Amino acid sequence: QRIKSHPKEAMYQDKASGFTTLHWLSCHEQPSVDTIRILTDANPVALMTKDMSDSTPLHFAVRHSSVDVVALLSRSCPEALHAKDGNGLEPLQLACRLPLGSSEKVKAIILISPEIAGVVSGGFSPLEVITQRYRYVIRRTLDTALESKIWNSELFQLTTCLDNEGSNLLEEYWEMACYLVKAMHYGNTSIYQPIWKMLHACLSIENCPTELIILTARVHPQQICEPCQQNGNNAFHMFAMNSTIGVEMGNYIMNQMLRDMKYIRAVGATNIESRVPLCIALEAGKVWEGGVDTLARAAPYLLSVKDPVMGIYPFMIASIGEASCTNTIFNLLKLCPELIH
Repeated sequence: QRIKSHPKEAMYQDKASGFTTLHWLSCHEQPSVDTIRILTDANPVALMTKDMSDSTPLHFAVRHSSVDVVALLSRSCPEALHAKDGNGLEPLQLACRLPLGSSEKVKAIILISPEIAGVVSGGFSPLEVITQRYRYVIRRTLDTALESKIWNSELFQLTTCLDNEGSNLLEEYWEMACYLVKAMHYGNTSIYQPIWKMLHACLSIENCPTELIILTARVHPQQICEPCQQNGNNAFHMFAMNSTIGVEMGNYIMNQMLRDMKYIRAVGATNIESRVPLCIALEAGKVWEGGVDTLARAAPYLLSVKDPVMGIYPFMIASIGEASCTNTIFNLLKLCPELIH
């Protein structure tokens, strides 16, 4: 009632702090959503107004308020999702840096504006930020899973996933990661993706954290062999095409995906163009130490098979273009010396 009778008060901004009334309300843990809505209607400019620390009301809502308030402010002013605070952080980046319990806020923001899921701020994408936060529990759980040969969702039942209070940190990370990956890969978070494969999506994303790729392969091992419906690419094809996976990490990822021998057959699988992962990897400029070694040794018979698109042998593909690598060519011929003649 006060706002309706004194609308100018909704536009008040404290000179010392730069706070508007909306800033103050956004600092509360459980403010009235109806009151927030009335304030935004009375003074929509406040949604983009920054205080002395360059924070908008949405920044404060992400830090202190409820998911409902974060969602309301995000819907009311999508432009605020791109506003940076004094530390150069957008609201999504800020939500990804919050302690346990921030996953719902991350999901609320992505649901409203999925295109910002891959935005790099402060040198890192949101996916890289949350992986850094949970890296210890991810690696600890993966080490235990590898030693005990645990696959699928059983990983989330390991005690290494829990903090001292019994909260499942790995589940929280996984939930946020799935939302971010889906938004980055498809441009939306719809649950109605008919061909949604988490592993394929991770391997298609630029600079996807290695820990997430390995974790996904453990949670969904069947996806290592499963081809995409549109192009027939399996996980190894996707790896081969991703030029942002570095040499050291590339070899590590390949070895992890092939820890179970039953997945080796996927290395020799062809896609819709009848191409195998090895030839695609060589064409993309991958070198011997960056995963080519693992692909070649897993299916050495492919070394004497010409690529149907380029019409030449794998070692010849490795000699083409700026990515030509003498060491890669030498090792490919070493595994299949009859091609020299």
